[in-house]
Amino acid sequence: MSGSASSPEMPENVPSEMRREKFLSRTREKLLYADDVPPEMREKHRFGLLLARLNPDTSTEVLKSVFGSLPGFIDVIADVDTEGEPMCMGEAVFADEATMKDAAKKMDGQIIDGNKIWLMAA
Repeated sequence: MSGSASSPEMPENVPSEMRREKFLSRTREKLLYADDVPPEMREKHRFGLLLARLNPDTSTEVLKSVFGSLPGFIDVIADVDTEGEPMCMGEAVFADEATMKDAAKKMDGQIIDGNKIWLMAA
């Protein structure tokens, strides 16, 4: 049996947009409100985008090549867990809210390493 009783998967008949929003909302809450997230990290991600559904093989270098030419781009990282395994998500940081929003509009739904990525303001 797959999955856990405490965190069931959404049924397949739920529209993908609803699944997307629920996933991004949960992940954003973890980043911004978890007890173990230092305040300086929250501040750093003030104009950040959460990148979701990354291919496990997508590296920080690949993300830098994709996002690096966008106006206002500061940095990007592909997240890994404590064991160094890919988490299939990352963050991109921009200089201000306007450039972050422009990047989100341009990049949300783009294909990187074969996966259609989802973006949300962090």
